[in-house]
Amino acid sequence: MKVLGFGSATQKLFSLGLEENGYEYNFDIKNCSLRANKVNNTYNYTKSLTEKQAMDLADAFMKNSYLKDKVYYQLGKPFVAYKNSNGPMYSMMKDSSRGTEQSVSDIEIDTTDTGGEVTPEYTSFSIMYPYMINGQEVWDTYGNKIGIQLEVTADGVMSANARLLLFK
Repeated sequence: MKVLGFGSATQKLFSLGLEENGYEYNFDIKNCSLRANKVNNTYNYTKSLTEKQAMDLADAFMKNSYLKDKVYYQLGKPFVAYKNSNGPMYSMMKDSSRGTEQSVSDIEIDTTDTGGEVTPEYTSFSIMYPYMINGQEVWDTYGNKIGIQLEVTADGVMSANARLLLFK
């Protein structure tokens, strides 16, 4: 480290990074935070997913990621903090007579037909896993829940942000 100019008594370490299972984890010691990004990520704005699909991907990530049992001790029930559609994202329907797809916005809907269900799709979801201490959710001074925030797309979890607590 001295060859690179490190080693002075006035210098302090404020960031540390590592890579594991396709994610880069950067610990900001000075600000008590963690940022994880998927390695070699290319965001595809044309793929969409439902809220249930996003929650399933987020749960799988949380069960298998580096974060498990290292960054948090107990989490509350996850919730969707934000849905991103990048503008209107209409569901697509197959037109079996033509073999093509057509946007639902271009189809006349029969209001008397109650048999079908349209599930909205989005390009990404921001999902929050709130921290719990003694069975209570943790809030910051501005009234926001503190925890682990995941950005989820159809390709999986793209990033994670967490405030690091100084205790468990």
